[in-house]
Amino acid sequence: AHSISRRARAHYAPPIGSTASTTQNMRRFFAACAFIAGGVLTNAMPDKCSSIRFCDECLAPGSGCFGWLGTECCSKENCKMAADGDRIYYTNCKAWQSKVDLVKKCKGTPPNDACSCIKAGCVAQEMGHGVVACFAEFQPAAGRIIKHGCSSGKGEDQSKDLSMHTQDVQTLWCRDSPRQFCRMMCEQPQCGTGECAMRQGRCCDYECTTEGDL
Repeated sequence: AHSISRRARAHYAPPIGSTASTTQNMRRFFAACAFIAGGVLTNAMPDKCSSIRFCDECLAPGSGCFGWLGTECCSKENCKMAADGDRIYYTNCKAWQSKVDLVKKCKGTPPNDACSCIKAGCVAQEMGHGVVACFAEFQPAAGRIIKHGCSSGKGEDQSKDLSMHTQDVQTLWCRDSPRQFCRMMCEQPQCGTGECAMRQGRCCDYECTTEGDL
């Protein structure tokens, strides 16, 4: 057998059937797969909806888009992926704007002031150590809901004002109500005074009840 020179050895490749060649080919294959998974194939078909930055444009008739995430637009497929990741999308700009306005209103209430929170149409919840938080909707991870946040220190007028306001407070989901798992933007439940909404199933259906724990 002829010996291989030092220069030729540098360019020498083992036979196709050798272990070294197989290992090298496998490394190249997995590297190519990783490169493709990194976005080459997904970027080949960009989502035109993701470039839209205004709700009206996103949900305009004929836009071809499906939902609004609050800061960006999404196609039906991407909206589904967002919902799977616990992000809420809106199919109506008015509903989205109403939620934005309510969130701002709740955040603007004085700290630890349950009375102002309730009067703003928000949900006051205890956070522990005397801290009261004000939310646009019930937060399961927070503490119990404060139903009567106004003290009687300002006399009969304040109590009367709170009594009148409770008629306008939005209906809350019962604490033991099942969570929503469908990808719909459900309407705010409407129940009578002293009642909460108990979800039926996993989507938007509910029944009003006084037995649920608020």
